[in-house]
Amino acid sequence: IFRGNSETSVATVGGQPIPSETFQRDYRNMTRRASQQGALKPGEQHAIGKQVLDGLVGQTALDEYAQHYGITATDETVSARVRAIPNFVGSLGTFDHQLFLRLIDQIGFSEQGFIDYIRGDLQRDQVTNAVSSGVQLPLGYARAFFNYLNEVRAVEYITLPASAAGQPPAPTDAQLDAF
Repeated sequence: IFRGNSETSVATVGGQPIPSETFQRDYRNMTRRASQQGALKPGEQHAIGKQVLDGLVGQTALDEYAQHYGITATDETVSARVRAIPNFVGSLGTFDHQLFLRLIDQIGFSEQGFIDYIRGDLQRDQVTNAVSSGVQLPLGYARAFFNYLNEVRAVEYITLPASAAGQPPAPTDAQLDAF
């Protein structure tokens, strides 16, 4: 009987939806960190929501770019990054899997979800590092870009009524046959 859209994404970037669950998880985590410094005002909560959404849109755009160009992070690299996080080091001074599971659960991640997040983070780092290092603009590019952004054009036009065009001549038989 009921037909409707069960779409629950908060935004879509390049055809890739951002699930509301992801937004809610990140929003909860950010407001929790911010509220440690004191109670948040409604305006601050709204600003945090906007900041979280902007961050997710940026991440998703970079993920799309990385996927398009086949940028990946190996399992070994992901494992090394996770094991290097100081919060996951147990009392023996090594990675503690149970501590890891407990801490990521507190911030709303499953084990696979956190690994996927770290993998995406590494891929996004590859994209942004490639863009930010070694990019050198050709000579004159900045000036041309500045001129393009600040270019102003003026247009003047007049409007003529249809009657000013007159009647078109009737086509000849040869013209009709050719058409």
